[in-house]
Amino acid sequence: MDARRIRRVIVVVCLLTAALGASSARAATNYAVVPITDEAGIDTASLNANGQVALSIYQGSCCDDAGYWSAGAITHLPSACMLCNSFGASALGINGAGQITGGVSNFDTTAQKDFGQAYRYSIATGQTTLIPTLGGLDADGQAINGAGQVVGEADLPSLATHAFLWDGTTVRDLGTLGGENSVAYGTYASGQAVGCAQTASGRYHPFRYQGGTMTDLGLPAGMTQGCATSVNSSGTVLGYALNDSGGCAAWLWHAGTRTVLPKLNGQCILPGSIPGGSSLPNNPGHIANAGQVVGGITVSPGIYQPVVYQGGTAARITATQTPFDPPSANPAVTPGWFGLATSNNLHGLITALGQNDNGSNTLYLFRPIAIDDETSAAIKYAGGWTRTALAGAYGGHVKRSSSAGATATLTFTGAGVSVIGARGAGLGSATIRIDGRSKGTVSEAGAAKARFRLKTVFFAGPGTHTLKITVSSGTFKLDAITVAPH
Repeated sequence: MDARRIRRVIVVVCLLTAALGASSARAATNYAVVPITDEAGIDTASLNANGQVALSIYQGSCCDDAGYWSAGAITHLPSACMLCNSFGASALGINGAGQITGGVSNFDTTAQKDFGQAYRYSIATGQTTLIPTLGGLDADGQAINGAGQVVGEADLPSLATHAFLWDGTTVRDLGTLGGENSVAYGTYASGQAVGCAQTASGRYHPFRYQGGTMTDLGLPAGMTQGCATSVNSSGTVLGYALNDSGGCAAWLWHAGTRTVLPKLNGQCILPGSIPGGSSLPNNPGHIANAGQVVGGITVSPGIYQPVVYQGGTAARITATQTPFDPPSANPAVTPGWFGLATSNNLHGLITALGQNDNGSNTLYLFRPIAIDDETSAAIKYAGGWTRTALAGAYGGHVKRSSSAGATATLTFTGAGVSVIGARGAGLGSATIRIDGRSKGTVSEAGAAKARFRLKTVFFAGPGTHTLKITVSSGTFKLDAITVAPH
């Protein structure tokens, strides 16, 4: 199966036993979870240092469209091929400058044939640059570095597929490790790529391409095939490996030394697969510049949870770390997050894709947050507020006021803020202002619910702002205010 046409996250559960508990450092991280979906769903996602997310957006029975999420909104990329009517594109990588790469459908008017072409798109300029092919029908850009260089895979006239590196001017065929096919999935430094390539025996091995040379990174003991999926600023390479008996290994490679990562519940935290015994598609998993690795495991049939590895410890993200956004027990019927982590950045933001019953995915963005509950000294109250117990509230209490005009004010530094309250019959409303500008009115009237996210405001980047909540009518209950630093 061609990896470029895989829309679903394929999970191979490795049946070796091991277990590892969460570290106290990981358990201390709290997240706000932002669901991101559009049209029929999201197929792939990649995150940059500024919290922007490149998206391949599923178009139902047709194909994918390319776009990105930023500050709470999805933008579709303009079509690079007018005959495509904005359909038939993927967005697979994004750098800190907001340059995106992927693949776009195109049409050869001479040969009267459809073909795929890699591209680079700039959010800042709105310009799309089509990347020359290697002479075959299809190509995809898989990753882009800070210099705007793109790596990926492209067909040759022979129908073989080779990894390529485009430096903005020239496309370089990176070759193989003696076999027929190769693909590059990651890049950080100029002239660098990591991925996997077939050896003369037809097996895939992970490689690092640097200084004009492709180097076989080898495999952990007992493994027969593998791939490198990501590389960070220190040159640490992340990858996975499998064998013919169902065994697996997720690993890090740095300066010639390999570290095999621990398993959780007997599973490798990078789910890998070899459909047909040969082609190795891109899989969940990424290493950020801070050294944090993300992946995922299966926790029950059809339910996946993101996993974080850092400082020698691997742990799942659990409900206790998302106190205002509970996970889903059954994604087919119950709202809530689930899925396998696909990317992360140096600020600890994480994306996870959870497969829906229609075969596509919802994307969940995990944003680290600071929590100011109702007792926080940073929140300044005026006009008459009382602390009262409320079952299910964060910390078991809320601040309540029935005085129209009563205010709660917080000055904070961050890239996003949320107001957490309650819902209940007969409850009142409040206006929300940021830096003196209205962000609308929120109502707490409705079916009873604690820890209800009343309002979220996104900013283009981190900055200092003042949030002011003013009671409009009835009884208003403030549970907490959460701030996302990035």
